Amino acid sequence: MKVCKCIWCNNPVFGGGFCKYHQYKRLPDIKEEYVKQQTKRKAIKPRSKKMVEKMALYNQLKDKALTEAREKGPVRCFACNKERKGFVDWHHTEGRDEYLLETTKMVFMHRQHHNDIHNLSVIHLMKKSWYNIYLQNLKFFNPELYEREIEKRNKL
Repeated sequence: MKVCKCIWCNNPVFGGGFCKYHQYKRLPDIKEEYVKQQTKRKAIKPRSKKMVEKMALYNQLKDKALTEAREKGPVRCFACNKERKGFVDWHHTEGRDEYLLETTKMVFMHRQHHNDIHNLSVIHLMKKSWYNIYLQNLKFFNPELYEREIEKRNKL
């Protein structure tokens, strides 16, 4: 039976020449190996070349749609109907994947309302004062999505 490398320790070896109580003494070797492995890897690009081009076009379309909307009148939040001045958040009602470049499926929102729509559960959304206004606007903007939202509410 092999014995731990530590002085005055007679416990059986667990791994790397040390017992289970002295495994921390192996860490310098493990850290060096880990650092060597990490330096060999190449960094993953945050966005592909194709996606960078698509996002540039998306930003142009978004700016154009915003200026057109401001020319027609005041830009209002889709969730609370209050006027939006300055920075406007976009909410993709059908999702960004397939409809990223389709401005007809996007609505203006306050940043906080937009975050709430994406991050909160239906129970928490129902407590928000603006949620019923959002549903009424959604009913006319996209009836199918409105029905899905109502189904979520009814499941509770």
